[in-house]
Amino acid sequence: DEPGLSDFGARSVQRVHRASRELEMLVEALLVLARDADTLCDKERFVVNEVLQRELQAARELLVGRPIELRLEQTASFALEGSPQVFSVLCWQLLRNACQQAERGSVVVSVDPGVVSVSNRPGPGAAGALAAAPGPDRHGFELAIARQISCRFGWPLELQAQGDGYNVARIHFPDPLPVGSAGGDSPTTR
Repeated sequence: DEPGLSDFGARSVQRVHRASRELEMLVEALLVLARDADTLCDKERFVVNEVLQRELQAARELLVGRPIELRLEQTASFALEGSPQVFSVLCWQLLRNACQQAERGSVVVSVDPGVVSVSNRPGPGAAGALAAAPGPDRHGFELAIARQISCRFGWPLELQAQGDGYNVARIHFPDPLPVGSAGGDSPTTR
């Protein structure tokens, strides 16, 4: 809120904001995993597409200044009976992992009947740079957390590496519900 903040100061504040949001999501994920599945009493009917739109908006704020485009492609709209918080944490982990994998290019979240996919599409030259650059393991604990959540809540997670740095994570929902009274509009593409 300081009016005379320098560019350096503004970038520092932005980094602190990003780091605190990421830490908040990590703590939320660990709390979800620490709870007994039977004690999660915040079950409700929610529209998957609406939760994804909120998560993508939050992710866009954290990607300011990075050459990654986030897109939501919706060929379907469906609801789930469960915890929107758990779904949100699961999707956040997959989004974060995809953004780390891409470093540049695009991350696409697709909603199909009963399936949500998160894929990274590296930009030109990014795949070669990722393959050539030795570095830390690019499959961090985000995927481990996502696997644990998907197993705990019966939402099978499928991971595919399709070469050239292009990876897809698909979550299958065995009991998708029609949007109906859960709210929401017809499917759109953003």
